[in-house]
Amino acid sequence: MYNFLTKNGQLLAFGVGVLITVLYYLIVSSGLEAFNSIPQPDQPQSAEGDIFYFGLYATVVLLVIAAGLIVVFGIYQMVTHPKAAMKGIIGIGILAAIFLLSYTLADPSGTGSLKATMEEFNITPGVSKYISAALSTTGILAVGAVLAFAISEIRNFFR
Repeated sequence: MYNFLTKNGQLLAFGVGVLITVLYYLIVSSGLEAFNSIPQPDQPQSAEGDIFYFGLYATVVLLVIAAGLIVVFGIYQMVTHPKAAMKGIIGIGILAAIFLLSYTLADPSGTGSLKATMEEFNITPGVSKYISAALSTTGILAVGAVLAFAISEIRNFFR
């Protein structure tokens, strides 16, 4: 199955996309005349408006299938190639460690306008701590990316 999808996966995905698009246009075009005959203010509440739901449902189903396949094939690759997966596992571990450190050091209570905003949007101290940790992690990773870029450029300059 893996070899088949490696070889024909893009063509298969494109074919499914074209099939769903054609099916969606057939469904919409078959009910469009009835939908347009309804006065415009009543169109969103009408049963004829259901002709558009197929596109939404198909998108959600395909998104769930794609996310599931990403997880399944990711696990498959980790099991079949554990040495190659170690770099990714170490990277995820470092990312988790940075986030946990940021979460531990985050201050859950806001001051000034931040405190007023927290009260306005009903942000609990736990959610505030999570948001602070996420922002800190993003900042640390951004600084790390800039430093890695600068160091690699300096190293390439002296080669």
